[in-house]
Amino acid sequence: MSKHRDYVIQKRKREAKQKKRIGAVLGFFMISIASIGFGAVFASAHGTSKEEPVSYKYYKSIEIKDGDTLWSIAKEYMTSDYESIEDYIDELRELNQLGNDHILISGKHLNVVYYNDTFQ
Repeated sequence: MSKHRDYVIQKRKREAKQKKRIGAVLGFFMISIASIGFGAVFASAHGTSKEEPVSYKYYKSIEIKDGDTLWSIAKEYMTSDYESIEDYIDELRELNQLGNDHILISGKHLNVVYYNDTFQ
């Protein structure tokens, strides 16, 4: 009986070692696959980034000339960042604290706003 018992004990030890080896191999493969997958995701996210333009808002003081109107100034300095020329004129009025009935005087200065796109 002692031989049979020793045989059973040895068999169980071999099976336990085999299960540990299989678990270790499976764990290694799972970690390897996860590492490759995450590496591919990070590499593709880094490599496909496009440079998007960033708009910076600038201000400039201009001298008003004879015949200038807010409309003519807006046509000259307005960028595509505004939905309409009226929106730009509203910003000019607010920036310069002008009322709706304000008359531009030649020789005076007016602050205008414009945007400049740069790539990052």
